[in-house]
Amino acid sequence: MNQRKLIIIISIIIAAILIGLLIYQIPIVKSTVNWRYDQLKTRIYYYFNPPEDVSFAPQEQDVLITATPSSTPSPTEAGSESTELPPTETPTPTPVIPALPESVILEDVVYIHQHERWDYCAPANLTMALKYWGWTGNRDQIANTIKPGVYDPDADIVKQSKSDPNVRPYEMTSYVINETEYSAILRFGGDVELLKKLIANGFPIVIELGFYDHSAFTGKYSWIGHYLFITGYDDAEGVFIVQDSYLIPGENLRVPYDEIYNKWRSFNFIFFVIFPLDRQQALYDSLGEYLDPDWAARHAMEIAKQDAEELSGVDEFFAWYNIGTNHVKLDEYYDAAIAYDQAYALYEELDESENPAPYRIIWYQTGPYWAYYYKPNYYRVISLATSTMETHSTAPFEESYYWRGMAYEALGKTDEAIADFLEAVRLNPNYISPQLKLDNLGVDN
Repeated sequence: MNQRKLIIIISIIIAAILIGLLIYQIPIVKSTVNWRYDQLKTRIYYYFNPPEDVSFAPQEQDVLITATPSSTPSPTEAGSESTELPPTETPTPTPVIPALPESVILEDVVYIHQHERWDYCAPANLTMALKYWGWTGNRDQIANTIKPGVYDPDADIVKQSKSDPNVRPYEMTSYVINETEYSAILRFGGDVELLKKLIANGFPIVIELGFYDHSAFTGKYSWIGHYLFITGYDDAEGVFIVQDSYLIPGENLRVPYDEIYNKWRSFNFIFFVIFPLDRQQALYDSLGEYLDPDWAARHAMEIAKQDAEELSGVDEFFAWYNIGTNHVKLDEYYDAAIAYDQAYALYEELDESENPAPYRIIWYQTGPYWAYYYKPNYYRVISLATSTMETHSTAPFEESYYWRGMAYEALGKTDEAIADFLEAVRLNPNYISPQLKLDNLGVDN
């Protein structure tokens, strides 16, 4: 090859690189490339560090700590999840529909998917639930508040939101109450008939459930949490009409009642309803006894205890976990810790050939942190939080850092506590609890 041809080839290569760099600067191209690159990195990490191998069994240091810290915060100070507005007047629930219609499919539902974003299930479902009542915002507007991620002014929202893999239900209802003209009610212990009753009275519902699927990152069969927006039912077919933001297509899917119920168990049959204030009494009437949050938690407890007696395998694990969660909701922390101990003992014995251990569960449901902190067993909190961080390639769990920081502070390890509180705030600048702890400690961030 002569020198002239070599120069031409090199020039073409340089020109192609320059053109590629220019194209990369186009926002939509840059976002797509970054998304694919991050996915590849995550797959490589999980290949060499399988999260399924993490054990949540108590470590040798997990002993009961009976000493109470000089300033043990109350549950509210520790990060209350109660964001519900009080009723404007004391309601008297009354039946609205004695016999439900055989089929109801709500109209004016706007389908929103979660794709081209990291872990956008919550913003997508909340957008659908709000748009049903006429809200005009979008999923990114919601995500800016409920999953802001690590603040980086130069990062697009896809990259920025990656640091928060889960948005919990109370964060979603808080957004509705604080950022919109609507309100919301969140409860445990729902069932098929309640969902049908709400829909028949014109109220679509968001539920959180879990299911097994092949992971896009590990390629392994594993359990994961997900939100669904339920907008109808049909008794003749025995199905709910659901909007699934993850599936393609995911609009107006017909899912059997039993399938929904069985997957819903892993989240203690949690649900929330958004409503305009002029429909408040109609919702209260539809909820009946569920209007009382303590009644709902005790009802959920009855369901969980029955499940623990009748079920086996991973479903028995979920039942004991639910018992712990309901004790936490009732401020019964010692009993909650006993239930979680039983759940994690079952976890370590699960038959991996049937349903792998659901290692992600504390990503979504942090009740064990409350239980072990207020028991108190601070070393157990530290061990559990650290194990949870090992299940993700970047440990983006602000709740785990916060509770580990709380345990460190209770043990007098102030430097370690401050480091964890700072990381929790970095991961989610809108997370108030660790910021309050830093303020109390006189730490600027």
